[in-house]
Amino acid sequence: MTDSGGLREMQVDLAAETGTPLAVLSSETRAALREALPPELEPSNPLDCAADLTDEFPKVFDRGLSILAQAPEVSMLGFEADLRDDYVYEPVLLEYAKRLRERTDKPVFYYASFGQTHNRGIGEALAGLGVPCLNGAETAMQAVKAFQAWADGLRAEAEPALEVPAAEMLPAQLDEVASLEVLSKFNIPGALSRVCSDAGSIAAAGQELGYPVVLKTAEAGIDHKSDLGGVILNLSDEAALAAAYADLAAQLGPRAVVQKQSVKGVELAFGCVMDPDFGPLVMVAPGGTLVELFDEREFARAPFGPQQAEKMIRRLRVAKLIDGVRGDAPRDMAAAVKALSAFSVACAAMRDQVAEIDVNPVMVTESGAMAVDALIVPAQDVVREAAE
Repeated sequence: MTDSGGLREMQVDLAAETGTPLAVLSSETRAALREALPPELEPSNPLDCAADLTDEFPKVFDRGLSILAQAPEVSMLGFEADLRDDYVYEPVLLEYAKRLRERTDKPVFYYASFGQTHNRGIGEALAGLGVPCLNGAETAMQAVKAFQAWADGLRAEAEPALEVPAAEMLPAQLDEVASLEVLSKFNIPGALSRVCSDAGSIAAAGQELGYPVVLKTAEAGIDHKSDLGGVILNLSDEAALAAAYADLAAQLGPRAVVQKQSVKGVELAFGCVMDPDFGPLVMVAPGGTLVELFDEREFARAPFGPQQAEKMIRRLRVAKLIDGVRGDAPRDMAAAVKALSAFSVACAAMRDQVAEIDVNPVMVTESGAMAVDALIVPAQDVVREAAE
């Protein structure tokens, strides 16, 4: 609903340009609007309710909003009026905007026709009342398109509810190895690793795991190990491992991880942040060095099942590498999907204990998917309890 006939016509054009679906009003809704509107206004969607500036002016909006809110063919209700922090030409319209949530249980929003409207104060007030404020007619149309597509996707791909197990107490020391072990309890395979602090235990770990191995620093406070030369690959024998450890210990400190070298595959990255409004948000993106080639990522609320996990991965261009290109053997997409779904369950289970989780890379090979590196950042209240 708008307060401008010109804006209504522009929004029809914008809907065509952006591919935004507009509700097709039923004959019953049109008849109700025809009775509620002055003769010069057309019962349409978008709906222009700006009649002559008389005492009847705001009442037309009131009647129009009520009819659209009750129309079964309307999925969400958007209301536009020229309202700014320094200028409100009709105070009653601002009251209508503030009370949109009271009219319907459908999603509602207020929008301004100008992209740079000075309405931060109004926007914050509306947000506090559960009414999002969007600035710009095109921005509003794009938001409607994205929101409707998301809602349609939920209905089309509904999966059985996932059981989220209770999370165990997190270890006090959440380094890479401990993080991988925590994730493994949620059926997320991790690379075999051993934490060592001297040359003797390094040699024993190499012999136990079998060559080739990877050597990584495990010193506290070093989260981005590769940037500091803290990751050494393709160590093929005991002598190579010993020499690499001597150099690493001298540069960054004696605490290190020996890890079984994983089979080369397509690298993905899993991530999670705990949003205060939406809860755990899971991300999947190209991992390792592929992030430099593919700047893309997909998000979903946790937990979710294999159908949603596969949809997220296949939206990424890197999915073509997993399927196999130019004669390459296909990698195990099913294993990648299973790992991502399991990761979402882990995030849901630990939502009260962690602030974020980063798993990069997840190596997708011809016969599986394995987390190679992981970092779990505990929530601040969990850190405080452990300190006490």
